[in-house]
Amino acid sequence: APAWVEDSPRPNENGDARSPIPSIHIPPVRTVPPAKTIAIVPPPQYDVQTSQTKRTLEYRMESLRLAVEDLNSTFGHAYPNGQKFLRRWEALSLAIAAREPGTEKRFAKLRNEALLANPLLKPERMLVLKRRKGQLALPTNHQCNTSLKRRGYDNELAVLSPVRPGGRLTTLFSPPDRSYVGEMDLHFDAERLLFTMPTEGTTWQIHEINVDGTGLRQVSREVADVDNFDPCYLPNENIVFSSTASFTAVPCWHGEQRACCLYVMDPSGSNVRQLCFDQDLDLHPSVLDNGQIVFSRWEYTGLLHAYVRPLMVMNPDGTGQRALYGSNSYYPNSLFFPRSVPGHPTKLAAVLAGYHGKNRMGELAILDTAVGWNGQHGITH
Repeated sequence: APAWVEDSPRPNENGDARSPIPSIHIPPVRTVPPAKTIAIVPPPQYDVQTSQTKRTLEYRMESLRLAVEDLNSTFGHAYPNGQKFLRRWEALSLAIAAREPGTEKRFAKLRNEALLANPLLKPERMLVLKRRKGQLALPTNHQCNTSLKRRGYDNELAVLSPVRPGGRLTTLFSPPDRSYVGEMDLHFDAERLLFTMPTEGTTWQIHEINVDGTGLRQVSREVADVDNFDPCYLPNENIVFSSTASFTAVPCWHGEQRACCLYVMDPSGSNVRQLCFDQDLDLHPSVLDNGQIVFSRWEYTGLLHAYVRPLMVMNPDGTGQRALYGSNSYYPNSLFFPRSVPGHPTKLAAVLAGYHGKNRMGELAILDTAVGWNGQHGITH
């Protein structure tokens, strides 16, 4: 039954006190969905049968064949062993059909050799984050870094060389007091990088270090109760980043979970200016080939109200904000960590995840906005 917030008693027609005057009506809390709720049917990509099929050796073999053929046609003589890889694939395919033992190991060996022979993988050093297994350190999909514990991690920034399964990991930077370290962004000249690390106080801040381990400095400036994280270099040397300086919070958590918007600052950490003025989370800024910024936005506007985490794009000064992919789409629910595909002005790589799925995990997908801009229409791979 409805509840009433009571004011002073009011007299009845005989002058006696009776029930209080109802001033605020509090409706009962709904505990079941309304009768006309429309069931959301998952797309075929997430059917159990399809998921199981993707794990079979036959399916992975077909994916490998398509990848090798694509590398052959794309790079030609720069991919000299392409035909040899295809002949090995044919022999392995016959072995699988004959149910010969050891085909899984043969597949893994062929896959590693064929894909790592990609001419684009010539660099001999790769910047990586090394963290102990089980220490995920990724916020849930409705939270930002503020929700994470700041210390208690076995992690470090490291360099893998050569870029092969047998390569050696060399420590670039190991944080003090087992602090969190992560969210790296390599500068365009590949001589320095930004990353997120908590300070000795209680806030998250943005730091910079040279790739040889020298020149460590804190870039963002500390303001009481403000966290700064998820940085990205801009072509003009400024830095775009996420911050809780807007002092907004996630509505469905009644203000308990902090929200974050995108800001920009100069290389010294000064001249901070807010770029986005959103209700929920702005995350993962990255620079496109044309110099614009792509980022993931969670918002409560649009036809779907809550299930909207589109990829957005804007100019480096915050103007021209518009949806790039996923606006008013039930699927995909979330697109995290967007990156431009080099040499392809309309293609993006992103992690396709669920609305309340595992912490920022899902399928790595290639999107092409020239093919489609919402739903499954632009997901090409």
